[in-house]
Amino acid sequence: MKLNLTESPITRKERLKIKENWMMIQDDFNNVVSKISDEAFQEVVDNAKLNWLPEYVDTYEDIATIYPNPEEGDTTMARHASADFPTDPDDKRDAGVVWRFDGTEWQPIQQIDVSAFNQAFDDLNKEIGSVQSNLTGHETDLDNPHQVNPDQIGANHSQVFDIRSYDNDIQSALTACYNAGGGTVFVPDGLYEITETLEIYANTHLLLSHNAVLKKVAAFSPMLLNGQKGVDSFAGYNGNGNITIEGGTINGNGTEIQVRSSEIMFAHGYDIVIKNVRFIDNYDSHMIEINSSKNVKIYDNTFEKQTMDTAQNRYPEMIQLDLATEEGFPHFGEWDGTPCQGVIITNNYFTNGIRGIGTHSSLAGEDYIHKNIIISNNTFITMEAQCIRGQDWWNVSVNGNTMEYVGSGIESRAESNTVHYWNITGNILKNSDRLEGIFITNNTDNSVKTHNFIIDGNILAHTRGNGRAIYAREISSSIISNNKITSPLQDGIFVRDSGSHVVVEGNHIYGAGREGIYIYNGTQRVIVQGNYIYNSARTGIQIHSAEHSLIANNIIWFANGVNGEGGFCIYVSNGSAYTNVVGNKCVGVSSGAQIIYISGESSYVLVNGNHTSAGGHEGVYATSSCKYVFVTGNMCIGNDIVASGTGSQITNNLTT
Repeated sequence: MKLNLTESPITRKERLKIKENWMMIQDDFNNVVSKISDEAFQEVVDNAKLNWLPEYVDTYEDIATIYPNPEEGDTTMARHASADFPTDPDDKRDAGVVWRFDGTEWQPIQQIDVSAFNQAFDDLNKEIGSVQSNLTGHETDLDNPHQVNPDQIGANHSQVFDIRSYDNDIQSALTACYNAGGGTVFVPDGLYEITETLEIYANTHLLLSHNAVLKKVAAFSPMLLNGQKGVDSFAGYNGNGNITIEGGTINGNGTEIQVRSSEIMFAHGYDIVIKNVRFIDNYDSHMIEINSSKNVKIYDNTFEKQTMDTAQNRYPEMIQLDLATEEGFPHFGEWDGTPCQGVIITNNYFTNGIRGIGTHSSLAGEDYIHKNIIISNNTFITMEAQCIRGQDWWNVSVNGNTMEYVGSGIESRAESNTVHYWNITGNILKNSDRLEGIFITNNTDNSVKTHNFIIDGNILAHTRGNGRAIYAREISSSIISNNKITSPLQDGIFVRDSGSHVVVEGNHIYGAGREGIYIYNGTQRVIVQGNYIYNSARTGIQIHSAEHSLIANNIIWFANGVNGEGGFCIYVSNGSAYTNVVGNKCVGVSSGAQIIYISGESSYVLVNGNHTSAGGHEGVYATSSCKYVFVTGNMCIGNDIVASGTGSQITNNLTT
């Protein structure tokens, strides 16, 4: 492509050359965009995602030792500050800093409060170390890495209870383990039909061989309980803990026994590990319920096939976190509302379920809030509803999860308490068809809010159903940044209803079915800057009934307008006030629309330093109902400027 050269001053001839240049640029750009394919999208994913490494490091200096050959995108977190921190005001080597390798060096990308996480990690790693120590010397079949050799188990330890010594009665072995003060209960290969709840007690490692299957064959719930049903009563975290469940298959047999029931339900526990277990065929309840427990780690498990009673529409989770209430956990008390704290759920695989991980009940009061939760590097395929749904959770990290062909991705809901401190980073969601991709919301009476969220570096493609890739309601003091959004059915990013102090920055949004970014209904002090928005069906960025907004340095290509609505690159509407529209580059709108459009009695709007071109009508247009609109220092190629309302001024603009 060869561009015509223009000289100054601009004459009619040069204006024609400018227009011709823009038409050639537009044609070339359209040709490039038309070639975008799944392979190109995948390349964007690979270049942008955070590849969370298996373990966090102790300090920044340990990164080079533990990960000497990093690849671009590798990400980890330093749990503690460096020994000599800080050496200067710009030193970033603090505790909780997340580091990402950019191909050349490790860069700090954000920081979270890790004090509570560190406590949970230390306690859990101590437990895992103890478990691993107990298994030292156990031989495994190389073809079946979880196949335990029964001749070797217990070779170095006395407290081993092989169920074959108890006529294959698992409960007898569990009770003997309890009476001895703890140990390992070993279940060899085989099918074990379970007719009533198995009760497990403190200091027990239930070890199932790889081909051991526990199958429910009667109507009861749950299959495994950490206490005596209807007998025990514990307060706080003083129930049965220091429990590990490992290996084998737990089959809820929901296909044949269609009675609501769970496989594992633990309450008032501590130091709980569930790993390398295959859970299958649950009916209308939870494969795992962790209730009123602390220091829990669930990892390397698979969860397959969960069926919902459609007459009830309860939407149960495969893994539920709950608090101690009689309604939620009727098997034993105390029903003191104890929540869960220090929960890590990582490297699990979920498929053909209703919800993946979550909570659907809550009580008002800070003593009842689930806290310090990490959900990382899980895979969710073919889920009916949300993959992750946190209700009244505080101090949460959701990172590195992959979700595809699901109802919805990630939901945070403030139901009974205001919610704080969520970090949603580096997740990939493709093809959701029911709710939003990332959904931040509160209860219907707006009595509680959501604060202090970071939503960063996520990939969201083809969000259908309600259709918004990122939806944030009543959110404050939060950042939505560096997300890659492709083809949402409605808006790319939707921030609404009295949110405040929100930064929407550095996002790439392609092919939104409505607005690329929509700031709506009473939001205040929102900054929308540095975003790239291409080919929105209605409007690139809309500010609706908002105050003190800054729209700056965005690049917006082509807003099309649908059914006579929208078609603007930037739209300030419905009484918005004290809005700055500064330094944006806007190219191309539908034939009957303006590029920057201000209407609906909006007031005190500054439009400065913007560059507009290829518009249907005016480059900047403020209706007569708008007051005190100041349009200055803009370049509008091929377009005029109109601002005729009370107190409005047009100065020092270049129009051609």
